[in-house]
Amino acid sequence: MKAKTKAKLERNRAKASGAVQDPLRLYDRPIWFDVWFIVGLMLTVPDVLVGVFVLLKSGSFELANASISGIFSTGYAPFLTETIAKFALGSVLPVFIRRSLRRGKLKVPPMRLEPGFYEDPIRKNSQRYWDGSAWTAELRAPYKREPGRMLVLCGAGLLISLLIGLGFAVKTLNSVKVQQSFAASSSLVAQLGSLSPDALLVQGPSFADASATLSKAVEGYPRKDGEATEVDGIDLVTYESYATAFAGLADQVAAVAAQIQACPASDSPCASAAVESARAGIEAAVQQLPVVQSREAAVAQ
Repeated sequence: MKAKTKAKLERNRAKASGAVQDPLRLYDRPIWFDVWFIVGLMLTVPDVLVGVFVLLKSGSFELANASISGIFSTGYAPFLTETIAKFALGSVLPVFIRRSLRRGKLKVPPMRLEPGFYEDPIRKNSQRYWDGSAWTAELRAPYKREPGRMLVLCGAGLLISLLIGLGFAVKTLNSVKVQQSFAASSSLVAQLGSLSPDALLVQGPSFADASATLSKAVEGYPRKDGEATEVDGIDLVTYESYATAFAGLADQVAAVAAQIQACPASDSPCASAAVESARAGIEAAVQQLPVVQSREAAVAQ
């Protein structure tokens, strides 16, 4: 009861003296408007949004994991580590340092030890109440907050960081899509060394899927002024030519597979005849596939 009565008397005295309560005791403004905290948000929030965007756009965690990049390596694990490190270095660590310094200042007593308002050891042009043994949270002439300005700066910084991050993420994701699709289609082409009805029956759907994926990946890659750019040093014009030629090859393989499927069995004369009639066209289509190589390799030759 005595404690409640004392607290009530303290509140009445503070109200009569025109004092206000320091929200966080050690801050001249709430933490949400602290510049260091905003720096931490500007460094981490765009990273999180970019990571989610890549995961949604890729359609699979494996592709997203191969596309997202941390500081030293690729994958969501280093990406998450980087995000946490940025937030700690950009926000949490400076906040703890600042609090520690201000706690040290609050340990210094005023020149006179009688209870009353004295010059605030933390803020200039403000007074803090000394209760005779320690500084309290009661202030006179507290710091004037400007949350609106800080929010505008924070929003602008977040938007710029997000746009830059999304731009790099889209380019990286499409680059990985193109390279993985090209690797998959090249692997299928390598399996055409020996044409047989059974092989074409199995490979027909795979060629169709690989062709659709490769064309979609190339079409989705960013362009500059309408012109094709490059994928990690590889000319995208060559990639487009390869995608077009591979699509033609995929159509031929699918057509032969459909003919074989219409035969009584894959080892029937009907199936063998279908393969032999299409052999020359498929071999010619394979020969027409452009050689995709890096510009460095082209220069070296």
